Amino acid sequence: MRAASLLPPLVALVVCCGPPRGIWDVTPQLASGLPTVFVPDTAGLKPGTSAAGMAGCRVHLADPAFGSHLTLVRSTDRGGSPAKYWGDYAVNPAGRYGVRENQLLRVDCRTGQAIGIVPLKE
Repeated sequence: MRAASLLPPLVALVVCCGPPRGIWDVTPQLASGLPTVFVPDTAGLKPGTSAAGMAGCRVHLADPAFGSHLTLVRSTDRGGSPAKYWGDYAVNPAGRYGVRENQLLRVDCRTGQAIGIVPLKE
């Protein structure tokens, strides 16, 4: 079978059904009681190192007002200029900001602002 003969059915499948919806395409739910921004949690850094200037998402973030801690579960580079990094974080203590079991808090890693609540799994 020639490769060219496979092209029309493949194009029809993509046009008909579209690309699969990934976890990064999920519309986040509203979260509550959020800080203006989350800040890098420097408690785990070795003396003499700094979280400033690091590209991408920090592994640990903190809520400067309530002392909640976020731990990175997954992240993505959304592209663009400047680059847009999103991270999905587990929240401690559990239940803070309305994040339930099997949910994560999505954060814009460049700004530290929360985007909303997303499922742990797709």
